[in-house]
Parts: sequence; structure tokens; C-alpha cells
Amino acid sequence: MTHCLQELRRCHRLVARPSFIPASRPRGTKALGLRFERRVGALLKRSFADVHSGEWFEYLDARRVGVCQIDHYVVLNSHIILLECKLSESEAAWPQMKDLYAPILEKHYALPVARVQVCRHLRTGRKLISDLRAAQPGGEYLCHLLA
Repeated sequence: MTHCLQELRRCHRLVARPSFIPASRPRGTKALGLRFERRVGALLKRSFADVHSGEWFEYLDARRVGVCQIDHYVVLNSHIILLECKLSESEAAWPQMKDLYAPILEKHYALPVARVQVCRHLRTGRKLISDLRAAQPGGEYLCHLLA
């Protein structure tokens, strides 16, 4: 379940995974998903100068203090490209990006955010983006990658 922020008051990047979140040894589909996420990160680093992968943020909104981990984001001069990796396209990724990750990145960097779901298996007929540089702030994009 995604936490929908209410009146984001502050947020900051953490230097490491919070100690209260246990390290895991994923297996099966989860392990495949993490390998896919790492491949996406490696591809991003070949194309962009300022790529952030797997970073943790702590935030405070009107209801609570929380933490989240963002798969990848790219900081450009004019905006940020937020990327959520899924093996199979997921409708749950859109509100997660829009209601949690994007507001945190917007507040932290004072830049608008373009949201991109990167997936291997497509499930809907959403329009695909082939060049991430075309992602515009405020937009939602789907990127098909067989990495």
C-alpha cells in the first residue's frame, strides 16, 4: 500500500537503508525484478550524468514520519525524470510515483518531475516513450525495456 502524502513538510535523503528495515535475500520473481532494476540503472548511467539509484528518503507530512526508497531518478537542469521499475506493467506504480515519490523529489530538489514506469512485460495499451529525454515534467510515461 502506498502512503499518499498530505501536506509534505520536509524530506531529506538518507545515507543508507534505515536500520529498522531488515536486509532481505530475495528469491524467485523478486530476485528477477531486482536484477532488472539493476540493469536499468546501468543503462541510465551510460546515458545520463546525474543518476541516483536505490536512494532512501525520510519525510514528514501532516500525518507521520515515513521512509521510502526510489528505484531511480535522473536530475537534469530543468527537471527530474523519476523511474519506477516493474517486470510487468503495474497500475499500482502510477499512484506510488505521483502521490509519494514525485512530491518528495520536487520538494528536495525544487524541480518538477516526469514520471516513467520502466517494464519488461506490457499489459495495457498505454503510449510508449522510446527516448527518456522526451519525458516532460508532470507527464506519465511507459518505457518498454527488455534488459
